[in-house]
Amino acid sequence: MDQPIKLPSFNEKDVEFAQKIFRLGRDNALNLRITYARAEYLNPTMYERYHNIYFRSPDGHGDDNEYDNGGPVIDLGGKVVGMVNDPERFESFIPSSIVLSCLDSWRKYRHFARPHLGMTFKAIELLEPSHVDMLWRMYNIDDGLVVQEVSKGSNAEILGIQKGDVIESINGKRVSTTIEVGVLMR
Repeated sequence: MDQPIKLPSFNEKDVEFAQKIFRLGRDNALNLRITYARAEYLNPTMYERYHNIYFRSPDGHGDDNEYDNGGPVIDLGGKVVGMVNDPERFESFIPSSIVLSCLDSWRKYRHFARPHLGMTFKAIELLEPSHVDMLWRMYNIDDGLVVQEVSKGSNAEILGIQKGDVIESINGKRVSTTIEVGVLMR
């Protein structure tokens, strides 16, 4: 008997730190592969995008499930919270807010907008505790993003932004993670 296909729904709210999630994929025999993990926020390396969220398996070790690449990441409620991003190299995923932003851009403009801010940064909450303490004692700042690098000739450089500056808000909205920047760039 034919039944209508129920499409998965996307969770528009970003995944929370340590939230239980599942990566879904299929192996070479098309068998379903499910990997349990928790969401983890990390400052990206120079080779990674600022919007990635990382997997942390219960035993603290990553796994290299080659079959998850490009598959959905779901929460315990069955909502899609992201899309796997090359688990063998990064063990990360792109949050659904970014995926939805890309889909919206494609529907409207038939291309994906890729804004270049001209800088990289790290979330204060993910810095070493001694660095967070120093920022608090010296500047009364405990939330925001620390600028790590400014591209030569970029709008950020033209506006006078320098390495070490702290960004607390963008267009009046507070930011504390690099993922929030990605959402605001929609």
